[in-house]
Amino acid sequence: MNRFIFLFFLTVTGSLAVQCYSDVKVGDLSHTGQEQKVDCGSSCKYCLKRVIFSTDPPYSNQTIWDCGCSDPKNIVCTNAGRTSNEGYGPGGIYYKDENICCKGELCNANQQKTLGFVVGLMFFSIIKNIL
Repeated sequence: MNRFIFLFFLTVTGSLAVQCYSDVKVGDLSHTGQEQKVDCGSSCKYCLKRVIFSTDPPYSNQTIWDCGCSDPKNIVCTNAGRTSNEGYGPGGIYYKDENICCKGELCNANQQKTLGFVVGLMFFSIIKNIL
């Protein structure tokens, strides 16, 4: 009986942990092909997909997939949705990032649409360089 209760407890607590994709890719929005499925821990309920665009030549973007509770830039997901930040860094380099938080198993898959975001940023950087 005690063994059953222990196994039941392990099953329930293990199922509360969310799994997310973990990967980093520079250049485009697709996975590297070596993405990992990671357990985020029992206190983490969200996954994160982060797209960072910079006008630093050559125009580059970086996509990061991870748990929504462990981003090294302190982007911690507290609910599902999108946020974005933009500004100028050292040397006047323009940057913009989009953070997409989602709730559920492997919800930060590559299918999330960020093409409009990147096209808009590229248009902005071209106009900025013309003016």
